[in-house]
Amino acid sequence: MKAARGPLALAASVGWRTWEALPERPRRLLRPALAALRRRSTVSTPVPPGAPPARLPDDTIELDTRIGTLWLDGRDLHVTPWLRSQGVWEADVMKLLARTLRPGSTFVDVGANVGFHSLLAAQLVGAAGRVFAVEPAPWALRLLEANVWRHRAPVVVLPFAAADRPGRAILAQADDHRSGAHLVAGDAAGGVEVETRPLDALVPQGGADVIKVDVEGAEPLVLRGAAGLLARNPRAVVVVEFRDARHLSGEDPDEVLAFYESLGFDLCLLRRNGDLRPATGRAVLDRSRTVPSLNIVLRPR
Repeated sequence: MKAARGPLALAASVGWRTWEALPERPRRLLRPALAALRRRSTVSTPVPPGAPPARLPDDTIELDTRIGTLWLDGRDLHVTPWLRSQGVWEADVMKLLARTLRPGSTFVDVGANVGFHSLLAAQLVGAAGRVFAVEPAPWALRLLEANVWRHRAPVVVLPFAAADRPGRAILAQADDHRSGAHLVAGDAAGGVEVETRPLDALVPQGGADVIKVDVEGAEPLVLRGAAGLLARNPRAVVVVEFRDARHLSGEDPDEVLAFYESLGFDLCLLRRNGDLRPATGRAVLDRSRTVPSLNIVLRPR
């Protein structure tokens, strides 16, 4: 049963719907003011005694965010500038996690990068919960481990690429930003070899309440390697990045959506306020053609 909403939640919902109805020009004018408000809510996290688990990269910077202070990649042109400007990352996903995760829940973050969502989830699930952060990119992994150490967060860091089978693969950086590391089918100049493992092997016991997968086109491979994890909690919610492009598995976008539905999920678009809007495959495809990528939510039927 859907819980009743209080006056503040209803007002916030109306506010978000109004924002979504605005044309882009007034939104653009309002964004700096909204960003300033978000930055006012950032939190500082002191560095604990001792040394980080690994030496921080030379280009590391430090920023206060909504969830606390993070060490970030100073050369990244995607996540780092946004956190500097806004203090949050993927606010729609943050709101969904806040609504879905409870003390004692389990969260699996595939493509965790420097750990923003993993650390947020750790705050939400508490000491009784479990958080698994899967990240193969060496340049992000060092920052992820350091941020987990700084926050004293109960996060299990898994230095692997989640896929449909164990093995080895090449991880390459995106041309436009370092946070867009992706697996490639063959050799790639400047790529690094990483170990792949199925999620069923990385999280062999218990189910997951929320699984977030952001792996630049390898999302179907990750879910093919998570059949056991999904079976252990048929009510798990899955957040996947989606784009209008052929995926690493060789599937076209419409085939990927059909695969997700074959697993027993309904497709949902994620609204900016964290609400879910059930959608057909055609609606998801139409939306994906207006943006470089988007997060969609797979909700169990």
